[in-house]
Amino acid sequence: LGRISDPDVRQNLIALLEDESNQVRFNAATSLAEMSQPEGITFLFSALEDHDPILRANAVKFLAEVQKSSAAVESELLEALGHDNSLARSGAAQVLGEAHVEMALQELLEATKDEIAHVRWNAIIALGTIRSPASRARLQELLEDDNDTVAYYAEWALLQLGPG
Repeated sequence: LGRISDPDVRQNLIALLEDESNQVRFNAATSLAEMSQPEGITFLFSALEDHDPILRANAVKFLAEVQKSSAAVESELLEALGHDNSLARSGAAQVLGEAHVEMALQELLEATKDEIAHVRWNAIIALGTIRSPASRARLQELLEDDNDTVAYYAEWALLQLGPG
């Protein structure tokens, strides 16, 4: 329905955002997003905070596609890096990395200082994916992080940068 972009279905899709099924809600949201309707994008950003890992992963994947194709959600992603919910911060870092948003380098570097480990490691993965040499010094510092997963991903990201 989103690809058809028939405005007559908009209200029906909005109603489906309240369905009990995550799959139905997600598909309605992506259809709305494809129609450039804000309700779809809003739902996808709220899905970044959901405790259902499949819904979060699907939201990350779709938002990355939206960002790659149109850069339409960049400002919302950067804002989400400062969200009070750590899942939202972590998801935003994932999307920025998957979409290769080089303009987010400073914000991702700042996210590597987050008190929550999964936010730090997702920011590190994003930096490794973006492969900016400007992240090398911070990634080297993170090799000494108290969290083993953070240190592991810092090493991985440095490998992505290559010798330097």
